[in-house]
Amino acid sequence: MRHEDDEQPGEDERADNDAGDGPHDPAGHMGAPWTIEREQAWVRQQAMAGSCPSQLLVLQRAQAGPDGAPADAQSLEICRKLAETDHAFACRVMARAHLAGRCADADTATGWAWMKKAADLGDLEAMTQWAIEHMFTEVSEGESRPMDYLYWAAVNRHPEAMVTMARMLLWRDPMAPASRAEAYGWLTLGATADHAGSLFDLWRLTGMADDVPTTEAWRNYWLRRAAELGLRAAQREWGRVQWERAQSAADRSEAEGWLHKAASGGDLEAAFVLAGILGTRQGAADASRGWMLTAARAGHQGAQRDVGRFLADGADGLCRPTEAAVWLSRAVVPSPDRDEAIGNSALEQLQQLHGTMSEAQCAEVLALLSPDIEADARAVFAGVCDLAAQMQRAGGTV
Repeated sequence: MRHEDDEQPGEDERADNDAGDGPHDPAGHMGAPWTIEREQAWVRQQAMAGSCPSQLLVLQRAQAGPDGAPADAQSLEICRKLAETDHAFACRVMARAHLAGRCADADTATGWAWMKKAADLGDLEAMTQWAIEHMFTEVSEGESRPMDYLYWAAVNRHPEAMVTMARMLLWRDPMAPASRAEAYGWLTLGATADHAGSLFDLWRLTGMADDVPTTEAWRNYWLRRAAELGLRAAQREWGRVQWERAQSAADRSEAEGWLHKAASGGDLEAAFVLAGILGTRQGAADASRGWMLTAARAGHQGAQRDVGRFLADGADGLCRPTEAAVWLSRAVVPSPDRDEAIGNSALEQLQQLHGTMSEAQCAEVLALLSPDIEADARAVFAGVCDLAAQMQRAGGTV
């Protein structure tokens, strides 16, 4: 029979456990629950004391953080200790820390020096990144060339190296069958590793060349899988493909969903395409204009032209010529990655619009286009004004 005053086995142990600080307490006591923060601090403490597994765990967590760099000074110091023992992975983390300026001095030269050391120690990611950054840089005699690093990383099946090798082959000689065949090989290797960029580039390559093997089913899989992996350009193109093939409202809704994902992720072309699709749907005019403005403000040339046209035509019942002229002027500005035909059509519309504007409105447009920030667009509109003035003096018309 148990009496209240009798000492029961285990009572002292339970009392001790209740007073403990946690499962990893030196005495093995149970107590307050562990948190992520406490666990991380405990691991760093073990790492600073020289525990190799703990050091490697800190290194792994540092690489997984923002910019692939340590999140605090203590983690940086642990990574530095490993890097100084010629640990390739740690050298790459140190490179990221200096290149990002995270918990370390922002120093590009020091960052790339650490990356070069990681590459020389055999880190495939470092080889790839160092090669891409220095591809067109002269190296000292006896030093490995950037292409040597890139090729070695690709041969060892680093996905980013493989897709970069393919892109360089197609950039150098896209019309040569041998270049396309070799690029196809690299991209297929990358695709088997489920690398989004390789899958998307393989889809693009097989759409441009008829001398590499493909089927519609393969191409659909490559593009869809790249979209599923989060590649914005693939999401946009898969949405566009689905829209063109849509046979039902459900098909169209799914296509819009992919375009919305890409546009929400910052793909300007997806925002432009989505705006055009929504513009055909009753009751979606506001959403259409919102996406069009989003793309235009971020610099999409076609969107800038279309916003200018919309404002000039007064499609919402209110003609705003000065704002229209600003957007059309922006669309005219040329650059190597811009469409000359879009620029020419925007210029034609701008010239027509200018003929309806007063001198005060023209002055307002020039005031809205800052000479410091938008000098090129301002020069476009000023040129239209000058041409109109010359034609008037010569007795012509605009």
